[in-house]
Amino acid sequence: MKTILECKNLCKSFGGLKAVDQVNFKVNEGEIVGIIGPNGAGKTTFFNVCTGVYAPTSGEVWFEGKNISTCEPDQIAGLGMARTFQNIKLFRDMSTLENVKLGFHIQLKTTLIDSIFHTKRYRREETFAAEKGMEMLRRVGIEEYAQMNAGNLPYGIQRKLEIARALALGPKILLLDEPAAGMNPSETMELLQLIRDLNSEGLTIVVIEHDMKFVMSLCQKVLVINFGQKICEGTPEQVTSNEEVKKAYLGERKTEKARVRKVAEHA
Repeated sequence: MKTILECKNLCKSFGGLKAVDQVNFKVNEGEIVGIIGPNGAGKTTFFNVCTGVYAPTSGEVWFEGKNISTCEPDQIAGLGMARTFQNIKLFRDMSTLENVKLGFHIQLKTTLIDSIFHTKRYRREETFAAEKGMEMLRRVGIEEYAQMNAGNLPYGIQRKLEIARALALGPKILLLDEPAAGMNPSETMELLQLIRDLNSEGLTIVVIEHDMKFVMSLCQKVLVINFGQKICEGTPEQVTSNEEVKKAYLGERKTEKARVRKVAEHA
């Protein structure tokens, strides 16, 4: 199985704080991988280093066999890595379709002069972006909102719009940062199916998520980070039975109480 994304001894420090500490991690083509951990564990920082938002303090990020540790975010996006954000980053005063059209900017060659004089190339590429934009909206099931301002969309639809805009980049791997945050159960189930559908089309997906049920039912492999360090990696079954993971989520005292209660129940 071909590795598409690999982190080697990845570290990111802010002053004396090690937000990511010696993390080794591989994602293979076609996988859905989950990243979990308590609040403040370093998950989003890890994404930010992988996508070029932050340069690593040490260690390396490799994408399709290329060291991208010093690449800028637009360069990494151009190579085929797209992401969404924990806090939704949409242009609220632009329409849903216009937000998605922005995702095609890497593929377009229109210049400022083309835009000012509405040249033939400008008109051709605007038509292309509009048609492909609607295709992305249909792909995530929100085409009916195409002309609505992004700021007026229901929260769950905004989340899907972020995914549609990321898909406009034509990615080989999609990184989703808490995509189900704030969604109701119905919206969460729709999102779960959408991710599965995208994966069945060949897209590799990495998901940060606090909803354990969501992650465990979706992902083939799970990475657990706590205080910036990898404490466990494996199948959902291996992760949920790992004592270090239980301690990270429940704390030493609660974990010990749970163990004593389990022993008592079987005494």
